[in-house]
Amino acid sequence: MNRASAKKKKSGGGGEKLNVDGQEHSLGALMKLMKFRDEIGVEKAFKGMKNPMLTNRRDTIAFHKKEHARLVGDKEFKLYTTTTNKDSLAKEPSTKSLSELKPIEITDLLIETIHKGSVLIVRSIVESFKMNAIQILVEDQKAGPNSDVALTVSLYNFVFSGKGTMSDLVDKTFPVGVIMAIKEPYFKITLSGGYAVRVENPQDIEVGKIRCDPSCPRILTGGVYVEIAFIQAVTMSWR
Repeated sequence: MNRASAKKKKSGGGGEKLNVDGQEHSLGALMKLMKFRDEIGVEKAFKGMKNPMLTNRRDTIAFHKKEHARLVGDKEFKLYTTTTNKDSLAKEPSTKSLSELKPIEITDLLIETIHKGSVLIVRSIVESFKMNAIQILVEDQKAGPNSDVALTVSLYNFVFSGKGTMSDLVDKTFPVGVIMAIKEPYFKITLSGGYAVRVENPQDIEVGKIRCDPSCPRILTGGVYVEIAFIQAVTMSWR
């Protein structure tokens, strides 16, 4: 398991606390949780199950916004960069182009599964922020006023270009509404028991390169037209 970087601080009783997946854990409790998960084989037990969509969209958005506000307002926040060794990567970088991949929807993701041959087309719906990874809350084309579709994407090892505060760089690179394509997404159980798509290699995510072509039913991505009706429906619904 990777050594997750996190917000680190002292509790009132002098014990060290870590913030992982947006929740605080004492170091001792975190170690016990990790040991328990290993003992009962949580990942193996749920591997291959369809996304249960247990979290209400409204609650997911509220939690994401609360965590973002907490980090912005915490002057003592310290960022510890996550390092991921090649041997610990859950998946190798995708070698496929978008035109070779078949679109998949959030509700069709399978737990603890690398979706070979698939691409997840999503749009960010609230401000993103960086902890040990860049946390991006997204929706797909199924989103609507009564939809429960919302998903966290955790992006690791991303290097920003340009200068500015971390908050400014995140806002500039992952603005609200930006459309992203995640190649062969890895859908997993987080340490806190939630679900997220984990992207360990930035090469597996295309950000802001997908848009509607008004003159024909195709999507322009990186200068290449991808003739996939599904992607057309996704982006047209987000105009």
